[in-house]
Amino acid sequence: MATTFINPFISNHVPQLWSSLLAEFGRNLDYWPGGDQAQSVTVPLIWIEGREDEEVSPGRYSHALVQNSELPAPPELGDALTKDGTVFDVVRVNAFAYYFAELVLQERGDLPVGSPFVQNQIIGGVARITATLTQTITGVANIAAPLSMSQSVISLVPIIL
Repeated sequence: MATTFINPFISNHVPQLWSSLLAEFGRNLDYWPGGDQAQSVTVPLIWIEGREDEEVSPGRYSHALVQNSELPAPPELGDALTKDGTVFDVVRVNAFAYYFAELVLQERGDLPVGSPFVQNQIIGGVARITATLTQTITGVANIAAPLSMSQSVISLVPIIL
Protein backbone atom coordinates (compact mmCIF):
# COMPACT_ATOMS: atom_id res chain seq x y z
CA MET A 1 0.00 0.00 0.00
CA ALA A 2 1.63 3.19 -1.18
CA THR A 3 0.37 5.87 1.15
CA THR A 4 1.70 9.10 2.51
CA PHE A 5 3.01 9.30 6.05
CA ILE A 6 0.33 10.55 8.45
CA ASN A 7 1.59 9.55 11.87
CA PRO A 8 3.47 6.55 13.29
CA PHE A 9 0.33 4.71 14.38
CA ILE A 10 -1.61 5.08 11.12
CA SER A 11 1.36 4.81 8.79
CA ASN A 12 3.22 1.96 10.52
CA HIS A 13 1.12 0.14 13.09
CA VAL A 14 -2.26 -0.02 11.35
CA PRO A 15 -0.81 -1.85 8.29
CA GLN A 16 1.04 -4.26 10.60
CA LEU A 17 -2.11 -4.86 12.63
CA TRP A 18 -4.14 -5.34 9.45
CA SER A 19 -1.68 -7.92 8.13
CA SER A 20 -1.88 -9.83 11.42
CA LEU A 21 -5.68 -9.68 11.51
CA LEU A 22 -5.95 -10.88 7.91
CA ALA A 23 -3.58 -13.76 8.59
CA GLU A 24 -5.71 -14.89 11.54
CA PHE A 25 -9.28 -13.92 10.59
CA GLY A 26 -9.18 -12.97 6.90
CA ARG A 27 -11.39 -14.30 4.13
CA ASN A 28 -11.32 -13.77 0.40
CA LEU A 29 -14.80 -12.91 -0.85
CA ASP A 30 -16.26 -11.63 -4.11
CA TYR A 31 -17.08 -7.92 -3.97
CA TRP A 32 -19.51 -6.42 -6.50
CA PRO A 33 -19.02 -2.66 -7.03
CA GLY A 34 -22.41 -1.06 -7.63
CA GLY A 35 -24.02 -4.43 -6.90
CA ASP A 36 -22.95 -5.57 -10.40
CA GLN A 37 -21.80 -9.18 -10.42
CA ALA A 38 -20.09 -8.62 -13.80
CA GLN A 39 -17.58 -6.27 -12.05
CA SER A 40 -16.82 -8.79 -9.29
CA VAL A 41 -13.36 -8.69 -7.69
CA THR A 42 -12.02 -10.98 -4.98
CA VAL A 43 -10.90 -9.01 -1.93
CA PRO A 44 -9.38 -9.98 1.41
CA LEU A 45 -11.48 -8.78 4.33
CA ILE A 46 -12.42 -9.57 7.90
CA TRP A 47 -15.96 -10.87 8.29
CA ILE A 48 -17.85 -10.15 11.51
CA GLU A 49 -20.85 -12.48 11.63
CA GLY A 50 -24.32 -11.05 12.44
CA ARG A 51 -24.67 -8.17 14.87
CA GLU A 52 -27.54 -8.00 17.31
CA ASP A 53 -27.16 -4.29 17.95
CA GLU A 54 -28.24 -3.13 14.49
CA GLU A 55 -30.88 -0.40 14.66
CA VAL A 56 -32.14 -1.13 11.16
CA SER A 57 -34.67 -3.89 10.60
CA PRO A 58 -35.72 -6.34 9.17
CA GLY A 59 -32.98 -8.62 7.94
CA ARG A 60 -29.83 -10.41 8.94
CA TYR A 61 -26.85 -8.12 9.31
CA SER A 62 -23.13 -8.71 9.30
CA HIS A 63 -20.13 -6.43 9.13
CA ALA A 64 -16.88 -6.61 7.20
CA LEU A 65 -13.64 -4.69 7.56
CA VAL A 66 -11.90 -3.94 4.28
CA GLN A 67 -8.82 -2.07 3.13
CA ASN A 68 -10.06 0.51 0.62
CA SER A 69 -7.05 0.05 -1.68
CA GLU A 70 -8.17 -3.56 -2.32
CA LEU A 71 -11.33 -2.27 -4.03
CA PRO A 72 -11.56 -0.77 -7.52
CA ALA A 73 -13.36 2.27 -6.01
CA PRO A 74 -14.13 3.40 -2.44
CA PRO A 75 -16.92 1.31 -0.93
CA GLU A 76 -20.40 2.80 -1.12
CA LEU A 77 -24.07 2.12 -0.58
CA GLY A 78 -25.33 -0.25 -3.28
CA ASP A 79 -22.21 -2.39 -3.47
CA ALA A 80 -22.61 -6.07 -2.63
CA LEU A 81 -20.55 -9.12 -1.75
CA THR A 82 -21.09 -12.84 -1.59
CA LYS A 83 -20.31 -15.24 1.22
CA ASP A 84 -21.04 -18.95 0.98
CA GLY A 85 -23.44 -18.35 -1.92
CA THR A 86 -25.43 -15.64 -0.11
CA VAL A 87 -25.48 -12.07 -1.42
CA PHE A 88 -25.12 -9.25 1.12
CA ASP A 89 -25.88 -5.64 0.18
CA VAL A 90 -23.79 -2.78 1.56
CA VAL A 91 -26.34 -0.66 3.47
CA ARG A 92 -23.86 1.61 5.29
CA VAL A 93 -20.14 2.40 5.12
CA ASN A 94 -18.43 3.46 8.36
CA ALA A 95 -14.90 4.81 8.63
CA PHE A 96 -12.76 2.27 10.47
CA ALA A 97 -9.28 3.80 10.21
CA TYR A 98 -7.39 5.69 7.54
CA TYR A 99 -7.61 3.66 4.32
CA PHE A 100 -10.00 1.13 5.89
CA ALA A 101 -13.79 0.88 6.10
CA GLU A 102 -16.36 -1.06 8.06
CA LEU A 103 -19.16 -2.26 5.80
CA VAL A 104 -22.61 -2.85 7.28
CA LEU A 105 -24.15 -5.64 5.24
CA GLN A 106 -27.73 -6.89 4.97
CA GLU A 107 -28.47 -10.35 3.66
CA ARG A 108 -30.29 -10.00 0.38
CA GLY A 109 -32.06 -13.34 0.70
CA ASP A 110 -33.89 -15.07 -2.08
CA LEU A 111 -35.71 -11.99 -3.35
CA PRO A 112 -33.53 -9.46 -5.15
CA VAL A 113 -34.85 -5.91 -5.23
CA GLY A 114 -35.70 -6.26 -8.93
CA SER A 115 -37.89 -9.35 -8.44
CA PRO A 116 -41.58 -8.99 -9.41
CA PHE A 117 -42.68 -9.88 -5.86
CA VAL A 118 -40.60 -7.11 -4.27
CA GLN A 119 -41.63 -4.62 -6.94
CA ASN A 120 -45.31 -5.47 -6.37
CA GLN A 121 -44.85 -5.01 -2.61
CA ILE A 122 -43.31 -1.58 -3.19
CA ILE A 123 -46.03 -0.56 -5.66
CA GLY A 124 -48.73 -1.81 -3.25
CA GLY A 125 -47.20 0.18 -0.39
CA VAL A 126 -47.03 3.34 -2.47
CA ALA A 127 -50.65 2.84 -3.55
CA ARG A 128 -51.77 2.46 0.10
CA ILE A 129 -49.88 5.61 1.13
CA THR A 130 -51.36 7.54 -1.82
CA ALA A 131 -54.89 6.39 -0.94
CA THR A 132 -54.44 7.44 2.69
CA LEU A 133 -53.14 10.88 1.70
CA THR A 134 -56.00 11.32 -0.77
CA GLN A 135 -58.54 10.46 1.93
CA THR A 136 -56.91 12.88 4.35
CA ILE A 137 -56.81 15.73 1.83
CA THR A 138 -60.41 15.04 0.78
CA GLY A 139 -61.52 15.05 4.43
CA VAL A 140 -59.84 18.38 5.09
CA ALA A 141 -61.33 19.84 1.91
CA ASN A 142 -64.83 18.62 2.87
CA ILE A 143 -64.54 20.27 6.27
CA ALA A 144 -63.28 23.57 4.87
CA ALA A 145 -65.55 23.73 1.77
CA PRO A 146 -68.81 24.86 3.48
CA LEU A 147 -67.05 27.74 5.21
CA SER A 148 -66.73 30.97 3.36
CA MET A 149 -63.53 32.96 3.74
CA SER A 150 -65.13 35.31 6.29
CA GLN A 151 -66.45 32.40 8.36
CA SER A 152 -62.99 30.81 8.36
CA VAL A 153 -61.38 34.03 9.55
CA ILE A 154 -64.09 34.68 12.17
CA SER A 155 -63.77 31.14 13.51
CA LEU A 156 -60.00 31.61 13.93
CA VAL A 157 -60.30 34.90 15.89
CA PRO A 158 -60.86 33.22 19.32
CA ILE A 159 -57.89 30.93 18.68
CA ILE A 160 -55.62 33.84 17.82
CA LEU A 161 -56.78 35.92 20.82
